[in-house]
Amino acid sequence: MFGFLKGSADIILDNYNYKFGDTISGKIVLDLKKDFLANSISIRLIGEKRTMSYRGNSRSSNKQRFFDFKLPLDGKKIYQKEECPIEYEFKIDIPESLKQTESQGNLNKVIGAINLLKGNDSTIRWYLFVKLDVSKSLFDISNKVQVNIT
Repeated sequence: MFGFLKGSADIILDNYNYKFGDTISGKIVLDLKKDFLANSISIRLIGEKRTMSYRGNSRSSNKQRFFDFKLPLDGKKIYQKEECPIEYEFKIDIPESLKQTESQGNLNKVIGAINLLKGNDSTIRWYLFVKLDVSKSLFDISNKVQVNIT
């Protein structure tokens, strides 16, 4: 929330559109306003299914995380302002098997159409989330970028 007062962690990608089986590659650029003792810095690939239900004038939503892969980039140490910007390159393979999780073919499309007619709508979102886990602090330095995986 207030991590921006401490610095920033930017996610830089060459591409934002991927297919199952591809490799996401990019880098994290960490820029700090002061030195921090931190437990770690990591990047995650997260898949979430968001469902909206409409009943009359009321609306409800639900998020379900079905995929969460965490890649540690560095460990516990003092991250120093003088070393900034600090860059971390990363590669994350998108498992081909996740294609079955996201889409079960024509049956899923039919069920999706029925749910939409009943007042339900669901979407799947993928994003990368970087976090510098700052020790003894209420606020970490983090950032999130949405990617498209089809």
